[in-house]
This record gives sequence, C-alpha cells and structure tokens, in this order.
Amino acid sequence: MQCIHIHIEGQVQGVGFRPFVYRLAQALQLKGWVCNGVDGVHIEAEGDEETLRQFRTLLQEEYPPIARITRFVIEEKSLKYFTDFKIIESSTSGKPNLLITPDFGLCDSCRHELHDTANQRHHYPFITCTQCGPRYSIIQSLPYDRPTTSMRDFRMCTHCEEEYYNPLNRRYYSQTNSCPHCTIDTWLVNNRGELLAHTWEEAYPLLLSQLQNGSIIAMKGIGGYLLLTDATNASSIEKLRERKHRPTKPFALMYPDLDALKLDAFVNDDEAKAFSSLSSPIVLVPVRQTP
Repeated sequence: MQCIHIHIEGQVQGVGFRPFVYRLAQALQLKGWVCNGVDGVHIEAEGDEETLRQFRTLLQEEYPPIARITRFVIEEKSLKYFTDFKIIESSTSGKPNLLITPDFGLCDSCRHELHDTANQRHHYPFITCTQCGPRYSIIQSLPYDRPTTSMRDFRMCTHCEEEYYNPLNRRYYSQTNSCPHCTIDTWLVNNRGELLAHTWEEAYPLLLSQLQNGSIIAMKGIGGYLLLTDATNASSIEKLRERKHRPTKPFALMYPDLDALKLDAFVNDDEAKAFSSLSSPIVLVPVRQTP
C-alpha cells in the first residue's frame, strides 16, 4: 500500500476535473480525496503501487477536454488508511497560482437538451454543465466554487441538487447549475427604466417583437452587455453605427450554425473548426458578394 499526494496546476477548475478524478478513483477502487485549492487541484490517493501508477497515467492522458495541465507534481505521503474516496471542501490557503478558466460556448449535450421539447431545460437560456457556460465572467475569488461566484445567491432546486451530487451525472459538481425551477433572475426594462417583464418567459416574446421592429436591445450577457439588433435591417444598423460612433468597422454577427454561415461567407477548415469550438470566438471570414 502507498499514499501519494498529487498537485495539478493549470486550467483545472470549472472544467469538471474533480468529478473526473472522483470517477477514475472509484473505477480503480482507490481511497482518498480530491479538492480545489487556490493553486490548482490537490489529490491524495491510497492503493497498491501498480494501481496508483495507472491512476497517475490516466490523470494525465484522459482529463476533461477543456482542461489544461501545466504542472503535475507527485509526492509520497504516509498512509492515512482512508475508507473511501470523496470530493472534500476546497482549500483557500496557499499562494494563488491558477489559470482562470474562460467562458465557454454551449456543448453538444446542452444544445441537444435546449431543443428537446421533452427536457425540463427546453429553451432555458441559462443551460450549462461542467463542460460549458460562464466561468471567467462570474468568478469573484479563488478557488472556483459556487460560493465564490455570482451563482452563490441562487439556491438549487431539489432536481438540480440531485444532479449536482450524482457522480454519474455530467452536472456533478457543476457550479453553474440551474433550471427553470431555480432560474437565474431575469427582467426587461425600456429606455425609461420601466419594467416590462420580470421572467424570461415574459421577456422572450417581447425581445423578438422589438428586434423585428428595428429596436436595439442591450442584453446583459456573460462578460458584459451585448447590443442586439436585426442585421438585415439597414435602418437599425445605421442607427447603431451612429450611436456607437462606428461608421465603418464591422460588427459581430450571430449565426445559428455553420451551414447558415456558409450561405453568406467563405469558410475554410480552420475557420469552421474555430466557429464550432467550445471557445466560440469571433471568426473573421471573407463575405460572399451578393449579386
């Protein structure tokens, strides 16, 4: 029997790393714990030498796709005789040394749920899991846990808590977890500050109506406010350029998918890969000339 302590640095918080470690330890029947710290992820694990060697290898080869490991340190410890493996409370001690996880676009699993009429998160605008959603824009201090983010004020409903504490669920320890039953507060006001809607269900049809009528909407999103308007409405675009003092510089356009983008622009393989990635960056592509 051996006991080892593993310290992993990099982009390892807010990416499902602790659930990954937990499930791997359970599969290998190791005992110990994993936790977040201000300097990364810490693990203590006990087992036989060969199993621990396999554990170390798999940690470095099969970690979550949106994680990045920059340093992996192993230290042998005296046996603690752990009786199980668990995720323990995060540590706030030590010197901060952590890559802050950026905001991510919607993953394929959440996108499927979003459009599934039978799913409880059907058309829920704040859908997210351990592999997607806001990170950088909601974190307020380290380590990355729900109490250190702007999510701390939103209590999970029973269903979301069941997902959060279920090791087999992809929302296991998903700090951004919510659903229509424990929804993020939403409201819509006009340019005079008058309240028009105080739920997403009320706000959504009003937003569509205003966009169709040529209005400019300021929407608070992850990372700041987005100015939305109908890109096919020349009058709205001219008004936006005037108000932004931006006479010629291109605006970012939103497309629902790659096929729709290709109708208006030439897209090479690298551009398509970036457009479809979880990072969801703004991609510069040459526009097709209209006849």
